[in-house]
Amino acid sequence: MMKLTITAGDLARTLRLAARVVERKNTIPIFAYAALTVANGKASLRVTDLDIELRLDVPAMSLSDGAVALPVRSLLSLVKEIAADDLITITYARETGAHLVTGTARYPVATLPEAGFPEMKLSGEPTAIVEFAEPTSLARALRTCLPFVSTEETRYYLNGCYFDLSEPQAYTVATDGHTLGRTTVDCTVNRRKAEDNPSPIIHTKTCRLLIDLPITGRMRLYPTALHVPFAGGDLYSKTIDGTYPAYRRVYPENRDWSLTIEPETISALKAAVTRVNLTVNHENASHYKSPVGLVEAPGAVVVAAQVNDLGSKMKDTAYEVVSAATSLRAASFIGGFNATLLLKVLTTARTDVVTLHSKAMGTDSQERDYSGPILITSHDGEFLIMPMRIEPEATGAIVSLTQRLTTNTRAAA
Repeated sequence: MMKLTITAGDLARTLRLAARVVERKNTIPIFAYAALTVANGKASLRVTDLDIELRLDVPAMSLSDGAVALPVRSLLSLVKEIAADDLITITYARETGAHLVTGTARYPVATLPEAGFPEMKLSGEPTAIVEFAEPTSLARALRTCLPFVSTEETRYYLNGCYFDLSEPQAYTVATDGHTLGRTTVDCTVNRRKAEDNPSPIIHTKTCRLLIDLPITGRMRLYPTALHVPFAGGDLYSKTIDGTYPAYRRVYPENRDWSLTIEPETISALKAAVTRVNLTVNHENASHYKSPVGLVEAPGAVVVAAQVNDLGSKMKDTAYEVVSAATSLRAASFIGGFNATLLLKVLTTARTDVVTLHSKAMGTDSQERDYSGPILITSHDGEFLIMPMRIEPEATGAIVSLTQRLTTNTRAAA
C-alpha cells in the first residue's frame, strides 16, 4: 500500500504549482490528474498538458512505495480548507482506492492508473546549455517582454517569447505586430556546434512558469524542447515550431531625433493620453479606434486627437499640454498612436527615464518620418511601437493648435 504524510501547507504549495499546468477544462481526463510516485524513500509529483511537464519533489515523510494518479484541482480545493500545519496522510491500495486522512477525518479521493500517465521524453543531446549570470535574470527579461506577446492563433509563432541567442548578447523578444519589447539577458551559451543557433520560441504558459520558478541558473536547449531545473523540481517544455520574424529590420536605422522624458512627465503623459483617448474613443464611438497624436513643442509635449461630432458634423480637437524639457523652437509632430498600445509601452518601461527615438526625414532633423516606428528605450529594455495613420488635415490641425498654444504661453510669460 502506498502511503505518505505531509503538512497541508506543503501539499497545497505543491498542488498550486501543479495546477498552473493543468487546464481548467480537459476533454481527456488524465490531463486533469497528477502522477504521485513514492519510491526509494522519496515522493514526487508529475503533471503535464503534453506541451509542458512539471516534475515536483514532494516534501513528505513516513513513505511507503507506490504510485497513483490523483486529480489536481479537486484535491487542491480540499487541502486548502485544512489548516496549514495539520498533518495529512494519503494512502492508496488497488483494492480500497485512495484516501486522505487528517485528524479524525477521512476523505476518499478519485484515482486513475499511474501506468497510463503520459511522459515527455527528450531525445538526443542538448544543442546548447545556457548558464545565467543570475538565476533571476531570465525571469526579469521574460516579465518585461510578456505584455507584447501576440494572442492571435493564426500567427502561432508569435504566441511566445523569442530567446534570441544568435548574437553574443542574448535577448528576450516579443511582438504582436504593433508593438515590440526586447530585453538583454546576462548569460553564456555553450553550443554543441559553433554554427548552431539554438534560439527557441518559448510558449507563453512556459514563460509565466519560468518567471515564478526558483530556477538554479541553467537551461538545456534541445531541437524542439527545453529543460530547466529549479529548486524543488524540473520543468520540461516543448518550444514553438516556427521561424521568428527578422525583428531587427523594423528598428530605426538612424536615430537622428530623440526626446528624453523625466519621471514626473511620464506619469503626466500617461494620464493625458488616457483622458484624451476617453474623449475620442468613448463607448458610443465607432469600432475604429482613432489615433492619439503626440506633438513636441517648446517646453511641452501636447497630446491631441481630432473629435468628430456626429450631431453637428463638426470637427474639433481634444488636447492636453504636458510640461516637458524640450529643445525645440517650433511645434513638431511626433506621430499618431493607438492609445492602449502607447500606454502599454510607457507602463512596461517602469524606470525613471525613457527616451523616444526615430529617424529623421531629409536634412532637417526637426522633420521627422512619423510613418516609421518609434523606439522607446529605458533601463528595463527597448520597445517599439508602430504609428497609426492620421489624415494630413488632422495632423495640420493638431500642429497648428500646438503652435498657437505655445505662442500664447510664451506671450503670457
